[in-house]
Amino acid sequence: MAKNTGTLLSALKSAWPLLLLLAGGLGAAAAWDLQISRAMFSPGAAWAVFIEKYGEIPGLLLSAWALLLLNAGLSGGKSRRIVLGLLNFMVCELLLEYALLNLVCARLGLRSAPEIAAFAAGKGSLIRLITAPAVLAGMLLLRFRLKDYALRHSAFARIAVIQLALSQLLVQTLKPLWGRVRFRDLGPGFSNFSPWYLPQGMPGNSSFPSGHTALAWMLLPAFLLCGRSPLLRGLCLGASIVWGIAVGLGRVTIGAHYASDVLFASLLTTVPFMIFLRLLRDKDKGS
Repeated sequence: MAKNTGTLLSALKSAWPLLLLLAGGLGAAAAWDLQISRAMFSPGAAWAVFIEKYGEIPGLLLSAWALLLLNAGLSGGKSRRIVLGLLNFMVCELLLEYALLNLVCARLGLRSAPEIAAFAAGKGSLIRLITAPAVLAGMLLLRFRLKDYALRHSAFARIAVIQLALSQLLVQTLKPLWGRVRFRDLGPGFSNFSPWYLPQGMPGNSSFPSGHTALAWMLLPAFLLCGRSPLLRGLCLGASIVWGIAVGLGRVTIGAHYASDVLFASLLTTVPFMIFLRLLRDKDKGS
């Protein structure tokens, strides 16, 4: 018990510089959130439009891959494996379906939530005819033909799945509860602007926190898939960090989020990644 507590404290200590940096940013955003958005707002910026269309897709695909890898290593009794396998299938299929829905809607020029919802309820439902068989095939292939490969990358799978579960549970729960109006939807004179630390109930707004940003940081564990090459791992990790920052900046630039929305989403995704990466490494050293 004492050893486990010490390991957890060690992992928490490894994340405190990042936690302090993000907390400081949230403190600054409390005073300058609106000014930052006004200075950065450029809804016609091509790069920000690209991020709005495609920014969630890499994180969704990598998360689905992590679930497939994790499923290949399921152990325990038959009933347990069946239940977890079904749950894995459903979540993985939803992630892949949402990724393809984003891709198709982006290609069709559908950007507003009502447009995307209408398409998803109509022709978009056919996407499931592709994603469900693809997920099932992937599960069977990794479970019975490529199990050694899946087990070699179990560290990536565990960290990514935990990171996804924690961050998305909090992001998707807070969005409707916080009810913050997006910058681009503010009324004349910014009269309905609200600071990030004051929830507005459930009026149907969903600016805080940023779902795009949380999914962008899901690429952080990808370096664990790059073998043992320090150069390749470093390049992959660096690219993941650049992508996370770029998506956050893009969301502010296009007016979909404030700096605080982006920083809070980054906190929910990057801090768990660092903690569980450290815990896993300490566990491997001790075994």
